[in-house]
Amino acid sequence: MRRTFVLISTCLIFAGVPLYAQANTAAEKDTGVKAPVYDVVSIKPSRPGGGVGQIMGLPDGFLIVNVSLSGVVYTAYHIKLDNQIKGLPGWTGSRYDIQAKESADTVEALKKLSSEEQDKQQQRMLQSVLADRCQLKVHWEMNEQPVYDLVIASGGLKMKAAANESPSSGYNDGHIVATADSVVSLADYLSRFVGRIVVDKTGLADKKYDFTLDWASDLQSEQADADAGPSIFTALQEQLGLKLIPAKGPVKILVIDHMERPSAN
Repeated sequence: MRRTFVLISTCLIFAGVPLYAQANTAAEKDTGVKAPVYDVVSIKPSRPGGGVGQIMGLPDGFLIVNVSLSGVVYTAYHIKLDNQIKGLPGWTGSRYDIQAKESADTVEALKKLSSEEQDKQQQRMLQSVLADRCQLKVHWEMNEQPVYDLVIASGGLKMKAAANESPSSGYNDGHIVATADSVVSLADYLSRFVGRIVVDKTGLADKKYDFTLDWASDLQSEQADADAGPSIFTALQEQLGLKLIPAKGPVKILVIDHMERPSAN
């Protein structure tokens, strides 16, 4: 079954299991294997007053409604924070509706892949859409930035080893319920809420755990709700036995070399 699309941008987060949540994306590695492409792609400016942006996975492709092109770029290249990207044109704040459909052969080929491999292929396919319709050209650079190291707290790990190998996780602002998930995935997700890239230094590698994490979301904090709950830093230590330590480290930066407004359908 296809995973639900998640759009990560400066102002939008759609809840669900991340479609493009791999820390080492296919875009960062030349596998030598040509990814499939969408059979039909429609891109058009969103109508004024189009409502809340949406991005949805479909059985044979995806549908994006009233979402900025910058948000689409963030999704395609797994960009979590603004300081991970340079050179994005200002006009990419304009909102578009995008629909892409796969051929029957591509649908069947993707069904044979694991969820992780589906994610990688679909990410590369979305990048191909941007390259074709926006003439997008990019490259990666390394830049030392403030980060957080994720380590095991002094009181010891409080996460339980996964009861089975069937992953089923829900990630939302202020609440995570994870089944058979890794600390690597958790670190990747936490970056979106702490303002820095989170680097897994726990030594737990890809071991799978079942865990729940609850903290005061940004919205609750802004409303000064006394019962909102602990900060994400406190929650990690008290509930999971993990700790975030300020540090500096190399961060991969996506540099936009060239990008044009989408070509007409």
